[in-house]
Amino acid sequence: MREVHYVKWRDPNDELNGLARWVQHQLNTDEELLGADVCFVMPNRTWAKVGARALKERKLASTTLWDGPGLSIPEQDPGRNPAYVAWLKLRLLAEANGVEDGEVWQLWRSLADAEQQAQQEQQGRDFVAVNARKQGFGLIKAIAGEEPDEQFRHLIDPVDGDEDVRTLLARVNGHIAQPQFLTSESAVRICSYGRLGAQRFRVLILPGLVEGLLPSPLLADDTAQLTRLTEQFGTALSNGTQCLLLSSFQMVEKKRGISLGLSFTRTRDVHGQLMGMLSPSRLLIEAGDAIPPSTSGQQFLEQAGI
Repeated sequence: MREVHYVKWRDPNDELNGLARWVQHQLNTDEELLGADVCFVMPNRTWAKVGARALKERKLASTTLWDGPGLSIPEQDPGRNPAYVAWLKLRLLAEANGVEDGEVWQLWRSLADAEQQAQQEQQGRDFVAVNARKQGFGLIKAIAGEEPDEQFRHLIDPVDGDEDVRTLLARVNGHIAQPQFLTSESAVRICSYGRLGAQRFRVLILPGLVEGLLPSPLLADDTAQLTRLTEQFGTALSNGTQCLLLSSFQMVEKKRGISLGLSFTRTRDVHGQLMGMLSPSRLLIEAGDAIPPSTSGQQFLEQAGI
């Protein structure tokens, strides 16, 4: 029988750390449950990153799928993105192996300042001369180093170890156009409401259900996006074939809450620290009877035997 829980935690750290503890406990006690069966649907990228960090502290791997293309390219100094640089190196090698690419050398040169672009091009040609015939793990090491950046690991997954340049480039370009989770069955899934779509998970967790996080204040005047988010939230409520876990928190340190754009109902002093008190997301309230009575985070963990 499907379980539905609504848990209220004290603050954001309490929430994400508590959820990570609960997931770790579930994976340790349910032999049939895999990391890939568990998905966190996050209100924004910041929550996704903090959630991944909380899981990592519990020795749990995760894979994140967010809106937009699978490769983010900073407008300023794109050379600081190791996944982008590795992609360009792969394209240089592919061009040397007969794949037509009319812009890769221009993009490669643009990684350097104008006065250093000739040197940058020569470095690229030296790289191609040494690595043009490499395949598999040797190819991946040449373009991304011993430990590829996490974003690039998503782009090359799954790795067989015998890929040639054309095969690897086709896979990377495919993942850029249509991002996917890592194939690892041990990795907990993290995604946006838009990326959840029709995917089904045994355990679905919806953290950050407080006003100001979900929906974001940025959607206040965007009726179309707000309507779309409401529909996506409704779809998420029907997900979680074994367990649906709804989660919010009651307060946040005032300065942090302001930086996150959260809406306070009031402020209060808690042990000498000014805290902003929060209200549940309007999406929770609008869901009505679909949402069960809330349980405190401490009670929830105790009931799970943690």
